[in-house]
Amino acid sequence: MTTCTPFRLTARLCWLGLFWIGSLLAAQAQGTPGFALEPDFGCVPLSVQVTDDASKAPPGGRTPAYDNGQDTDTSTFSAVDPVFYYDAPGVYLVKQLVDGTAPLAERIARRRLVVLDTVVPNAQVAFCEGNRVRLTVDDRDDARFLLPGRDYGTYAVGDTTLVYDQYRIRWGDGQEEVVQKRQFVLTHTYNDGKFDHTVQVQGLYSVSACGGTARLPVRSFQALAWPALNRAAVQADGSVLLQLQVGITGRYRLLRQTANGLTALDTLANEGPQDYASTAIDARNQSACFRFEAFDVCGNTLASPNLCTTRLTATPNAAQNSITLSWPRDQSGFAFRHYTIYRDNRPFATLPDRDQTSFVDTGPLQCGQRYQYHLVVTMTYPRQTAEIESHSLPVEVTAQSTVQPEPVQQVQATVNLENQVVLSWRAPSPTPSAYQIRQMNPAGKLLTLFTAGGPAFTDQQADLASQPYCYEVLFTDTCGNVSRTSTRVCPIRLTGDRNETSVRLTWTEYEGWPGGAQQYFVERIGADGTVLDSAPANGRSFQESLDDLLDAEEQVLRYRIRAAPNDNRYTDSYSNLVTFRLPYRIYFPTAFTPNGDGLNDTFHGFGRFVEQFTLRIFDRWGEVVFQTNDFTDAGWDGTFRGMPLPPGLYPYTVSGTDETGRPLTLSGKVQLIR
Repeated sequence: MTTCTPFRLTARLCWLGLFWIGSLLAAQAQGTPGFALEPDFGCVPLSVQVTDDASKAPPGGRTPAYDNGQDTDTSTFSAVDPVFYYDAPGVYLVKQLVDGTAPLAERIARRRLVVLDTVVPNAQVAFCEGNRVRLTVDDRDDARFLLPGRDYGTYAVGDTTLVYDQYRIRWGDGQEEVVQKRQFVLTHTYNDGKFDHTVQVQGLYSVSACGGTARLPVRSFQALAWPALNRAAVQADGSVLLQLQVGITGRYRLLRQTANGLTALDTLANEGPQDYASTAIDARNQSACFRFEAFDVCGNTLASPNLCTTRLTATPNAAQNSITLSWPRDQSGFAFRHYTIYRDNRPFATLPDRDQTSFVDTGPLQCGQRYQYHLVVTMTYPRQTAEIESHSLPVEVTAQSTVQPEPVQQVQATVNLENQVVLSWRAPSPTPSAYQIRQMNPAGKLLTLFTAGGPAFTDQQADLASQPYCYEVLFTDTCGNVSRTSTRVCPIRLTGDRNETSVRLTWTEYEGWPGGAQQYFVERIGADGTVLDSAPANGRSFQESLDDLLDAEEQVLRYRIRAAPNDNRYTDSYSNLVTFRLPYRIYFPTAFTPNGDGLNDTFHGFGRFVEQFTLRIFDRWGEVVFQTNDFTDAGWDGTFRGMPLPPGLYPYTVSGTDETGRPLTLSGKVQLIR
């Protein structure tokens, strides 16, 4: 029985073939099969022209049946010289079937068709400085094209492996070149003045001039960013901490200058500021110079000048109370600006001469104290906005001295409201741990020796009411050297006396101000310390009439002297307080008239400086008819228990104290008139 199984036909064509076979069994043979494919190699998408072999066809022609090998429902049909379309790579077996009485196997012809894949070449382009690009192609592994074989029953097609045999490079500026290897690197420079190109890399098979194309846009050329080498600092372990600035383009490498040239230390790629610790050399004992370099794949380089480390040594000089610092001359390639010496992390000397390699710190230094120094070399470069710095490793040294310290300055004396002498002065640098204060009389005889922990002292033992005092301040530094004696200061001593008519004050001159006293003032002080009155004095004496003090608000008069200096570095100085007590004043009338006319209607006292007070009024039999403890009370209105008393003499007594606490007593008689 005739069957359609030897090749794949649709159901329609299969029945058509059976019809032909059945109707032509006795007919004359229709020729032998044969056809050609054009092309039989090519890349997807591929159109293939099928041409029947006319030499093998009958005189009247024929319409063979074909199978294009694509394994679809429409892969078999009858046509004259059809065109097959292939959009998938692979090895296809195309078959032709002709009519006739010969056995089926003799009426089928076969042709192999290879449809190649357009693999995109593995290509990369890098943009470089100077309008250059670098093209890298590496198809050693990725560009292999495997066409799997197929088993067609009696017929089989084996695996076919193809690779690109050559590459055509079109640079996008009208220039192109062909390379016959699968791994290569090319560089190209654009000279057309344009900044928008597309590099095309097409792989080509030797069996067919086709293949995939990689299209690589070139939009801009990247100039190398400046490799900023900002800072070098020697660390405690001898390593060098470098501060670098990496740009967004290119790659960077760090190099160290040696006697034999430059040695690469590392390659850096991360964008932004970076800290890099170099352990290539122990920079505690020798200088190290570094260079930072940007480079690209095209061979362009851009390098910073050398940045070198620096070393610092410190030596104490006891005889001069100083420390000598020394360092090697800076060898960096940047533009030198200045050296800065730091003491205890604070800058205290800036040196603009690059050739200067030593400095003497004369302080003031505190003997026995440990100081830390470090040196900073500051440089500039036109392509860097920030200054470049090289930091030495900090060094520590203990100050030693046999030099006598200078005296303390701006010693001043004043007296507080408790009549205590208060001394103050400007602390020297470095500050000593203690001071010695000499108390003496104006003749220079030492009276007492005090000790103070800071630049101020209060002499609570001074008795200025009995004698004047003078003071000197000195100290001993940590090396045992006693300072020179300070300027002697003598506070103002105020004395005074009071007679029946006036108060007289005299005082000593303030001693210790370089420019002396500009003016003395007499001040009257309230009990709460406020200044009630102040007046400039001529000379060093003052007299005030008691009549001028009738309106004094306080019974106790407190005087002091204020001196104003000529030198504005000093503040006013005050003397001790001198006090005087005014007598209390109290008065009672001898009669009163409680008749309601608003004149002398009550009996009460008048006076000043009365603190505590008791008034008692008696009748003729000694009975208390009125009593009050309020000196400001409205007084007695001449009644007793609400009833008017008869006219007559009424004795009274007054007792109490004045504002100073001294007792007061008074008695008398008042005439009640009706």
